[in-house]
Amino acid sequence: AADADIASVDAQADAAAGGLVDASLACPADMLLIPATSVCIDQSQRGALPWGQAAAACSALGRRLCTDAEWLAGCTGAAGLLDATDDWEWVSDVISATDAVKRGSAACTARSSHAIVDPYGVRCCAAAL
Repeated sequence: AADADIASVDAQADAAAGGLVDASLACPADMLLIPATSVCIDQSQRGALPWGQAAAACSALGRRLCTDAEWLAGCTGAAGLLDATDDWEWVSDVISATDAVKRGSAACTARSSHAIVDPYGVRCCAAAL
């Protein structure tokens, strides 16, 4: 039996998704593997925080904010991802000292930038185990 804290990755599902990911990769139970990568993404949003606090919250968990590309790949391909298009969510990409990129809000492809001091959704990423 697999460790209770680790969710197994279904190699057939990865192959069907066109992924070339090692079948032994796994993610913590509250995360999902982004197809064709070795990156895990939080299944659910972790609330809303300003960008700096969002990055710190992920770091405190041993994770990080997802890159723009990871977030998009997770939103469009990670089966079981919850509520990714209900609210804007921060990603790690920074536009300037005062603005960062956010994703979501109505569609996986929705993308915008905003002042880092305002609270938006937080979803972390991490390397698969």
